[in-house]
Amino acid sequence: MSHPPEPAKPKKEYTFDQSKMAALLDKRDPSRQSITGETLNSNAALGLAKGTASDNSSTWGKMFQRQVERCWKKPYGGIEAQQTEAVFAIRLKRDGTLEGMPVPEGTPATPYLRVYQESALRAIIECQPYNLPAAYFEEWKYFAPVFTERKT
Repeated sequence: MSHPPEPAKPKKEYTFDQSKMAALLDKRDPSRQSITGETLNSNAALGLAKGTASDNSSTWGKMFQRQVERCWKKPYGGIEAQQTEAVFAIRLKRDGTLEGMPVPEGTPATPYLRVYQESALRAIIECQPYNLPAAYFEEWKYFAPVFTERKT
């Protein structure tokens, strides 16, 4: 009776470098949302270069998450699925439609991670327009959500 092979350990942990993304894409600060099940990263405000008291991302971030989840067909990945993460720079217009194609951050290290990233990208495109509070448009017009299956 043979044992299944051990899953490969990731070679290196990818570090989010907000300054590079901001410099490449825009001079505005992206806010980083972690989307995992029903919870958003409670440290979302830490994704901003300059934290502001008016950060309402926990409100509109959950709305965005639910809207993406409703049409996301996630791939099955077994053990590897627990280590997935896909980050996209997203620009939205006032009407909730994408201003341009979401830009994936980083290169997937495995075929499964590539499929996961592609499935998230498809869901972001297919689920538009997003119904988000107009009062927070300055926050959600440009942000970088983190889609992950990691248990936090």
